[in-house]
Amino acid sequence: MKTKHFRINLLLSAFFILLIPLTSATILMGQPRSFYNVGDEFNLTITISSAKDSTDFFIATLVCDEGQGEVELYKSPFSLKKSTEEKIFILTILDKTFVQDLLGNCHVKATYADEQAQTQNFELTNKIDIIINLRGTVFGPGDNVNVFGEAKKINSDLSSGFVEVNLPGLDFSFIGQVKSGQFNFNFTIPETTSPGEYEIVSKVYEKDSSGNMINQGEVKTTIKIKQVTKSMAIALNQQTIYPTQELQYTIIIYDQVGENVPGDASITITSPSGNVLSKSIVKTGQTNFLPIAKNFAPGYWEIFAKLGDFEQKKTFYVEEYEHLSAELKNNTLFITNTGNVPYSGPVEVTIGSKKEILDLENIPVGENKKLRLSAPDGEYEVLIRVNNNLQSLGKTLLTGKVISIDDILQGPTLKSTFLVLLWFVVILTIAIIALLLYRKIQKKKYLGTMPTGGIQSIKTTSTAATASSSVEKGQKQECAVLSLNVRNLNELENEESKEGLHALETALWKAKESGAKIYSEGNYKIAIFASSFLKSQDPTLKAIRIAQDIEKLLEFHNKRFTLKIDYGVGINTGNLIVETKDEKFKFISVDNTIASAKRISEQASSETLLSESLYRRLVGKAKMEKIQNKSLWRLKSVTDRSVHEEFIKKFMHRQGHHSNPAHVHHAPHTQPHGHTHHSQHHHEHKS
Repeated sequence: MKTKHFRINLLLSAFFILLIPLTSATILMGQPRSFYNVGDEFNLTITISSAKDSTDFFIATLVCDEGQGEVELYKSPFSLKKSTEEKIFILTILDKTFVQDLLGNCHVKATYADEQAQTQNFELTNKIDIIINLRGTVFGPGDNVNVFGEAKKINSDLSSGFVEVNLPGLDFSFIGQVKSGQFNFNFTIPETTSPGEYEIVSKVYEKDSSGNMINQGEVKTTIKIKQVTKSMAIALNQQTIYPTQELQYTIIIYDQVGENVPGDASITITSPSGNVLSKSIVKTGQTNFLPIAKNFAPGYWEIFAKLGDFEQKKTFYVEEYEHLSAELKNNTLFITNTGNVPYSGPVEVTIGSKKEILDLENIPVGENKKLRLSAPDGEYEVLIRVNNNLQSLGKTLLTGKVISIDDILQGPTLKSTFLVLLWFVVILTIAIIALLLYRKIQKKKYLGTMPTGGIQSIKTTSTAATASSSVEKGQKQECAVLSLNVRNLNELENEESKEGLHALETALWKAKESGAKIYSEGNYKIAIFASSFLKSQDPTLKAIRIAQDIEKLLEFHNKRFTLKIDYGVGINTGNLIVETKDEKFKFISVDNTIASAKRISEQASSETLLSESLYRRLVGKAKMEKIQNKSLWRLKSVTDRSVHEEFIKKFMHRQGHHSNPAHVHHAPHTQPHGHTHHSQHHHEHKS
């Protein structure tokens, strides 16, 4: 009975327990939006109710899977009566200060009176989506670039903040504003931007009231900077050139940063008269070669280059070049002017054992002189000396009475022979009358001899130096170049006594003795003073000292002889590439050093003129006088000239004892330490 009663009580207790509510409180959570950006306003409504009277803290917490920890959104005590409810409104800003580093998938968790609930998941982010646009993708230096676009937050709200654009390759940045999700700005490509592709990094960001960056987005794009031609130049290996040499030229196109631009340029080369020599297309940056033919006209030639809108001109100077070629056909000698200037001068022709000197006059460039050779019947070897070289033309059969050379176009005729004889008689008569008058009025007789000993002869036509177009192992040296321009050299060579030539030989011997290298070029006698041959001596100072000695010797000659030496001395300084090989001195003119020295000597009249560059080197070492309206200086005196005084005094002393103020005949030199015999000639001259 007791057991049955116990079971009934147990069932009743279980029934009453089931009638009692399992929880004392209920939490109903509102649902947030799916996406939030940092800085957004957060709104949430939560309803709590209780099945009995209860008092406890209501706590709402933000929980995210990125970042550490969680953040309380709300905490407050609540007392609820049985079967009542309370609405809780959470309103906050999800700023950086509040959420700190919480991001990612988040939810709000609420607890009250041992009851717990949470919202559905939502995303909390700091990202901004950016769409960027450029008006064009390829730009040139100095071009304007327009950048525009829009920026939206993940929650689809339009961003308002700042846009920052960086071009790392250009070290360039720009900051602008984003208003209502839009941005639009311009920047200019620097003029010195190298060609190539460049990355543009665009960054949009927002800041809170404290200046903290809360949302940001970044996007990258690329632009291309094209290579733009900015200038053109023509490079020459030399400004002054002789025929038979080769001119090297290069067309160079520069871009915005001074780099070479490959391309094809049109080239036109014109002569001094304006005639077109050639037209061609050449690759820029490559070296081109222009052989200077023997008949290239002397003067300033021009290279004209064109590529697109760019044009450039460059001039180079072709020097005068005298050159002859000879050919023997049967009994006719053809002498052709293969130089670039009309030729006038003597030519030596040898037929068998007889030597003839022909005075050729004004043979035009490219044309020839035809000469008929005659000799007693037989075979003869014919030789000709042209261009300072003796050349054999071979053997030929000749006929005639005597050895003679006649111009085929202007050969002797009966009329011309009569005129020649008539003039010969007239001139001979005048000469006899003049001689008789001269002897009557002469007051003093003079005995003329050539000084012996102390002076060695150096032929004015000999070559001690060679201008070459190929120097194998030359060195670039600063040199002084002395040009002695003898305008009446032909007269001096045809003079019977040869006193003028002896004076020139003496003057040139002093230059050679001082260490200079000498060569002849027509009327010019060129002396090169290279530092390598003068040891520690200054080549410029050595050159002006020798020039003073040459002046003194030639002026001494001109005071005592009827046939004066018409001369001028020019000195210039500059760089030459020199080489000594097998005891031969070769050189290449780097610029127009030698040509300038020759042109200076052309303007000098019985004096020494110096270039402007040489003047600056010699300030304080010599006395000089400025030539009006010219960049030239007249050499007045040298500070120290005692080195050569003894030689000059000896020369003048001998000339003073063995010369006649009007005219002298010279007896030949003997060998050193020998005796000299003179054929003494007495002449009466008008004083």
